[in-house]
Amino acid sequence: MRFLPRGVAALLFAALALTSARPASGVHAGPILTARPRVTGDATQGRRLVVARGSWSGTGSLSYAYTWFRCDPMGRRCRVLRGDTTSVHWPSADDVGHTLSVAVRATDSAGSTRAFASLVGPVGGLRLHVDSLAQPLVVGSAVEGETVHVGTGSWRPQPSALEYQWARCSAELRACAAIGGQTGTAYKLGPADLGHTVVAIVQARSGASSRAVFSSATGVVVASGSSTGPTSTTPPVVAEVLQQGNVLTGSVGSWQGAGSVAYEYSWYRCDAAGASCEVIHGATAVTHELTARDVGHTLGFAVHATDAAGTTTRYAALVGPVAAAGAPLVSTAQPTIGGSAVPGRTLRVSSGGWSQAPSAVAFQWERCNTNGRLCAPIGGATASTYVVAAADSGHSLVAVVHATAGAAAEDALSGATAVVAAAPDGPSSSVRPTVAGTTEQGARLEGSAGTWTGAGAITYAYNWFRCDTAGAHCLSIHGATKPTYTEVAADVGHTLGFVVRATDSAGTTTQYADLVGPVAAAGAALASTAQPLVTGTAGPGRTLQVTTGTWSQLPSGLAYQWLRCNPNGHLCVPIAGATATSYVVGAADSGHALLATVTSSVGAVQQPALSTRTPVVP
Repeated sequence: MRFLPRGVAALLFAALALTSARPASGVHAGPILTARPRVTGDATQGRRLVVARGSWSGTGSLSYAYTWFRCDPMGRRCRVLRGDTTSVHWPSADDVGHTLSVAVRATDSAGSTRAFASLVGPVGGLRLHVDSLAQPLVVGSAVEGETVHVGTGSWRPQPSALEYQWARCSAELRACAAIGGQTGTAYKLGPADLGHTVVAIVQARSGASSRAVFSSATGVVVASGSSTGPTSTTPPVVAEVLQQGNVLTGSVGSWQGAGSVAYEYSWYRCDAAGASCEVIHGATAVTHELTARDVGHTLGFAVHATDAAGTTTRYAALVGPVAAAGAPLVSTAQPTIGGSAVPGRTLRVSSGGWSQAPSAVAFQWERCNTNGRLCAPIGGATASTYVVAAADSGHSLVAVVHATAGAAAEDALSGATAVVAAAPDGPSSSVRPTVAGTTEQGARLEGSAGTWTGAGAITYAYNWFRCDTAGAHCLSIHGATKPTYTEVAADVGHTLGFVVRATDSAGTTTQYADLVGPVAAAGAALASTAQPLVTGTAGPGRTLQVTTGTWSQLPSGLAYQWLRCNPNGHLCVPIAGATATSYVVGAADSGHALLATVTSSVGAVQQPALSTRTPVVP
């Protein structure tokens, strides 16, 4: 797939990520989805994608059917892939440049329910130089006013840079559109997001190669203070002796709701990795007796809490694998993890309790989904401690404890951590860089790094750019890597950009100063000595004002033209009719930064100067 140039529109894809369907409250027309389907694998030609069908509860035995779709990069014009009716899809040359989705239809004795996995892709070709190994995950509550975070995903090779673009989608996760100016790892949900879902597009760069992929999606955003069911304050747990014939006992945890809260329960049988989970028919009590069918499997326990506002489901950590009857070594207490699930922090897992003292204990840390399922081993993570990595963002973590006593050996899953927060990707800029000086050949410009906060010491790198009068076609000026720059003949008639790259122990962040110029020729009768300033609030319906700036001599005349630009104040276009010192922000300005060109004249001599830019208009 081709990507647009850096800083222009490389991230302005939208993701089609399709949410689960639930029957209307009080009506059971088929199975109920309790965990959305998810596609895993590498969205690259010739690689394999597999859908985990999610978790369902229903009446009697359940059967499942699959439908795959090929969509355009905007997640629209989706076409059914005829004949692709299994849980596995091998992307072909026809898929390259497209996004893919899959629908899972679950059927029980009462009817059928369909749910969609989040979109994956765009699919890369055979000669792709950047591989997406794990989809970035979005974490946080889908509630107005709350902040959601996106993880980095997992890449090969390790990216040299990551860029982000948040997008707003319909409730069905179709017809997505980029949210102007939202290019960080975090996004605060606002009124415009109500009734929508939100995704992030993450673009990784490695050398001259780049690739953008879609994250998982939030749920449908609801208003602050609205309630769709009780709130879980303490998660459910399972008391265990993991051996055939014993009884497991679940605890509902702690809940807060509207009025009285009623509880229902489900038990699930999963494989050793916490995948391929099946509802255990008839297991709807708070206890479950372990049978021969459970041996070698992990087990899940879910609490469905209902109040006057709706139903909320919360999962206990998986337990298992279950030992056979008469096994000489049995897990009697689940291993626990201590520490904070934050990138850079250290976790420690206990050995758990065993029916006899182990002669040796080994460990394997695993990265799982947000419910502690669909786990995969983390390479090299085989100690009792583990330092949380950036790649863990958006996942929960567990450890497998392998105990040995003589010739007997048994595994036990630990409890799961909280979902790992997104790793900081570099310092944060509170005051952006600035440029001071006269824009005239031979004069020296002074760049300031602005104000930053970060993890530990911060180092700075600088670059100057030469652009056209619209702030487009910018080229790095060879050797201009200091905070000061002396303007040369090649700059005359051009605007100049200054960028600061701040690096701390967490990564690197880039911030742009406002463009200055165009640069006047040496000895020109008129030159800008201080940039015009834009004042006012950049909100729809609000009025902005621009100052005249200062000049090498008093102008006899001044003219104005307001411009609409990208979020960095580049790629500007004139706004028709906006030629006064003030400008009323309109709906068309959403997602853009605004600035003005002030043209000064003395007699027949004219010289334009770009003003400072506004923040991005919401």
